[in-house]
Amino acid sequence: MNRKHIASSIIISMCFASTVTACSNQATLESSAVESLEAEVEATTETSIEETEVAEETTFEPYVHSADGYFNLFEEGNATEIKTQVRGTCWVTGAATSMESSYLWRNGENISIDPVDLLNEVFSDEKPEGWFVPAAYHLDIGGWNWQIVETLSNGWSDYILMDATMYDNVYRDIETIQNAIRENGAMCVGINDTNGDTYLRFFEDYFTFNAPEYIAEIFDHEVSIVGWDDNFPREYFAYEASQDGAWLCQNTHGGSWGNGGFYWVSYDMPLESPTVMIISDEYDHVLSYDWGNEDILDLGTETITTANVFHESGVLRAVGTDTTCLNQGIHIAICDASMQNVIYEQDAFFPVNGYHTVILDEPVEVSDYSIVITYDTSAPVEGEAYVFESYEFRANCNEGESFVLVEGEWIDMSSENIQEILGIDFTPNNCCIKAIY
Repeated sequence: MNRKHIASSIIISMCFASTVTACSNQATLESSAVESLEAEVEATTETSIEETEVAEETTFEPYVHSADGYFNLFEEGNATEIKTQVRGTCWVTGAATSMESSYLWRNGENISIDPVDLLNEVFSDEKPEGWFVPAAYHLDIGGWNWQIVETLSNGWSDYILMDATMYDNVYRDIETIQNAIRENGAMCVGINDTNGDTYLRFFEDYFTFNAPEYIAEIFDHEVSIVGWDDNFPREYFAYEASQDGAWLCQNTHGGSWGNGGFYWVSYDMPLESPTVMIISDEYDHVLSYDWGNEDILDLGTETITTANVFHESGVLRAVGTDTTCLNQGIHIAICDASMQNVIYEQDAFFPVNGYHTVILDEPVEVSDYSIVITYDTSAPVEGEAYVFESYEFRANCNEGESFVLVEGEWIDMSSENIQEILGIDFTPNNCCIKAIY
């Protein structure tokens, strides 16, 4: 099974068919594993509610935010539209909010991203490869941040996806998440939405949410983090938190929900695929062969070098690729089509993995050329085609497109015996390298 789905195979199929505040009450769970998990959660919840003291309706001393440890994008001039999702589209609604927020934060201008347009792009039947939903109505089945990133990194509409750092491995590092939001804008995250009727509650004027650990790890909804308060009282939750502090989250149910469309979520709650999606309209188009970083190429060496060969004249202004681990360095070389003669070089370093764009310090005139990237440890590749419940991921690699350097020799990724040559157990298909004009 694909590396991403090992971690989220149940999550995606559950997404988003939950309870009162869930994304879509029309979605049908198709997996017996999901049904079993829901039954287990329900049974555990019933037992644990009896055994766990949920906060009684209590009058607390009114809490007022102080300047210390408090931040709110809306109060910093980054007010974007509070959206209402259409059926099961919370995942693209949260992504649209992040895109609008990051654009406003960087450009001082409001734009409007239609979540359904994003959804249609992700599951478009007109693209050659990528994500498809041949047997399901796409408004109801839900999805995940990295599906959006994988699709939109190839460009769409008037925009280029410039960065989508994925903070899965560091979401418990509160300061890192805060800095990402402060520097870039709203962060879309997967979060729990189960048993909202039990754990969502007003305390004074604050609508809050915190769930016990055994429920919190079910990710069936997406929201956007737009602020925080490090001193938010731990007692201000129906299920008392272990620490002070909460995220200010913008939900996808319109302005009449919660605190004008927002609620406070305890720092105790886990976050799934926290991502800030940064877009730009300053570039023309993207050339690429891959439709998603669906696997990792690791040959057990300190570095690994891959390349894509392109055949389009113009001015190369940036290079897009994914990083596959924390604190990964990459070396970019623009070469001729033989991948031998270097025209331009530039290094980059990324503390957190995800999709990134490296803007070239000096744009390069190109025609027939290659982009060669050497990665520390491992390299992003498209991976193999597969069918996963309602989803189908299609991938293909043609001769002369993507290459990997093995013991000084360039190996075409389309080779029939590529698995044997590389000593891997999957078909890698294209390398995740994009040329941005």
